Amino acid sequence: MIATAPLSPELDAQLMVNRRSYTETRRMMKWFRKVDGRMLFGGRDAFGKEGEPTGFDALRRAMVALFPPLKDVPVEYRWSGYVGMTFNALPHVGRSDDVTTFCLGYNGTGVAMASLIGRHAAALALGEKPELALLAQNGLRPVPFHALRAPGVRLVAVWYQFLDAVGA
Repeated sequence: MIATAPLSPELDAQLMVNRRSYTETRRMMKWFRKVDGRMLFGGRDAFGKEGEPTGFDALRRAMVALFPPLKDVPVEYRWSGYVGMTFNALPHVGRSDDVTTFCLGYNGTGVAMASLIGRHAAALALGEKPELALLAQNGLRPVPFHALRAPGVRLVAVWYQFLDAVGA
């Protein structure tokens, strides 16, 4: 995620005037919004490059490609982190034992999903049996071949970038 320096009043008035948050639907999606006169821009192009300058540079290039007037606006803040992913791309909620309830694997949609998943986790913690359908997870299971995570993530990222580029 990157955040620009405060935008000039003129630039602020011409970009994203409805003050909404936006996201793309491509596999290597970007999301962006304005807050306090700054552009906040995030994306998945940094898979495997968490915290590295190359990941932030990729975000800046993507931001300027979508918003050319931002080419001379400096980035003042940047941050990154890992995203909890699951093999079926759905968040999971369940119990790992009689006293521990968990929610994990938001797959980059934590803000949108956390309220719903939290409601289900609270119900489980209270001993209720909510209908979880595809979100249900019985216990915590280790990730097979976890040692191959870093190269695997990079390989998947390259594949997703290719699919997005060709429109598949």
